[in-house]
Amino acid sequence: MRFPFVALLLGLPALALVNSVIHAVALKRFLAEVPRLTSSSDLERFKRLVAGQMYGALVQIVLLGAPLVVFLVGIVTKVLRPGDILLVVGPSLVILVAGLLVKPIEAQARTLDTDDPVLEGQRNAIVDTWLHRPFPDW
Repeated sequence: MRFPFVALLLGLPALALVNSVIHAVALKRFLAEVPRLTSSSDLERFKRLVAGQMYGALVQIVLLGAPLVVFLVGIVTKVLRPGDILLVVGPSLVILVAGLLVKPIEAQARTLDTDDPVLEGQRNAIVDTWLHRPFPDW
């Protein structure tokens, strides 16, 4: 009976790591292809990228929150022991390090240069949504 709990405690963070890598690669690819926003088509690509990042963040919240719930259920049902908290903390630290490695890439995307003040204003509105709302509103 312990195996499903341990599998979830390790599998969910593994999926979170995959999710993080997928979205980091998408950011890096976009930045390599679009080093600056010069047209409305670049801005549309940026919107699609940001929307994907936002949905990925929501998935990440579920993937990272679920192990704590699994752990608590395991403790209450006496399938897991208090020391098994390391199965939550250890993978969480790995995800934290991965997130810290991606932060500079996200910052670069959020501050993409533009030649046009109109595009800059639109970029800023997209970034504001990215930072302060759960879903894209464009």
